[in-house]
Amino acid sequence: MKKYYLFIMLIYSCFGLNLGFAQHTKSPNLNDVLSLKIVGNAYQDNLYIAFNQNATAGYDGQYDVLKLYGIYAAPQFFSIVQDTLNLSINSVPFPLGNYTVQLGLMLGKDTSYTITATGADSFSNFPVVLLEDTKTSNFINLIQQPVYTFIGFTTDSVKRFKVHFSNSTFSNVLKDNDIQVYTFRKRIFINTTTSDIIKNIEITDLQGRKLQQFSSVNESKYIIDCILNSSVYIISIQTQKKRFSQKILIE
Repeated sequence: MKKYYLFIMLIYSCFGLNLGFAQHTKSPNLNDVLSLKIVGNAYQDNLYIAFNQNATAGYDGQYDVLKLYGIYAAPQFFSIVQDTLNLSINSVPFPLGNYTVQLGLMLGKDTSYTITATGADSFSNFPVVLLEDTKTSNFINLIQQPVYTFIGFTTDSVKRFKVHFSNSTFSNVLKDNDIQVYTFRKRIFINTTTSDIIKNIEITDLQGRKLQQFSSVNESKYIIDCILNSSVYIISIQTQKKRFSQKILIE
């Protein structure tokens, strides 16, 4: 039933693209389904990512739908599977750990676009769902911030965006509204949500022994590729205005 509803919504979306109008249909409460809608240049497109115990990581004719392309002026949004298939509905088996879906985006005009997520909070085993903008190094927690606006260009990489599903309760570290820290596998992503600037970063073990330090960062966003073993650590961040410490899990 879930697959057929998504397929009907997808067909409506495609006609909306080609005819230049948007369809407004209230969505049912579907668990383990992420809907992503992109709007820009007076057009929209939708894609869906669903976790399904009967699906495989490849193409399943029963659960997946190949991308149906609209007119050139409209944004084309889809999942990329195995580097060869573009899907509008991408159903995958329930992951055992963190999971990443590569998205594809083709734009017909240089302008502002908005991505809106629905259902990010429906993944009971994945409390963190992140949208990664590889061009700007932004990581957006789609549960807390389901709307993301960006400037897109026709020359942008088709693989500009990714979605990360994390089942780690430490993956979203947000005890301070001005500083966001996310961990995904062996990487740590740090963003300041204000005009504040990151000055220094220090990672210690739970006994307080210093393991990694980054001085004179002077950036509002920073990514750390960890050389640490899988464990729980403490990260301390010094900005121009404050100092912030929190436990993180490195997997």
